[in-house]
Amino acid sequence: MTATTHLAPNGAAIPHPRTATRSASTFRDHVVLGTRRALVAAGVAICIVGGALTTQAAAQWTALSAPLAPSVSQAELAAQLANEQARAAALDAQVASLTAQSDQLAQALQAAQVQLGTDGKTAAGLRAKLKAAQTKLTAVQKALKVAAARAAAAAAAASRSAAAPNPTPPPYDGGGGDD
Repeated sequence: MTATTHLAPNGAAIPHPRTATRSASTFRDHVVLGTRRALVAAGVAICIVGGALTTQAAAQWTALSAPLAPSVSQAELAAQLANEQARAAALDAQVASLTAQSDQLAQALQAAQVQLGTDGKTAAGLRAKLKAAQTKLTAVQKALKVAAARAAAAAAAASRSAAAPNPTPPPYDGGGGDD
């Protein structure tokens, strides 16, 4: 490799700073550089092999710790399925029963609402009759008070006239008029 030189204003050659230090030791630099590259490649290879071995060991460890036999037998699963089906059937029956009861309650509520409407109309009619009867009663009570007052006045007048002396009637003058 040749060094690149620059010319100074006076015409003297000035070597480039990067290439100025290169000398005959370039062989040694190549050896160091090659060794360094080999060490980096070996380190990367060791890391890759180590990762693969670690992964393999973890897979074996996991395989050894996992049970291979099923925890529940086929007969147990069939029994559990039958139990759940029976439970589902019982729940369906309960839902049907509750639906029937709900329908009955809805019909009873509707009948009660109809009866309530009828009772409301009957109550309104009875209130009107009661008001008319109270008006009549008030009129009869007033008439009774008036009659009782008249009877008391008549009784008082009769007792006064019975207790008073019998006055003599005025003399009869013959009945003619003033002629």
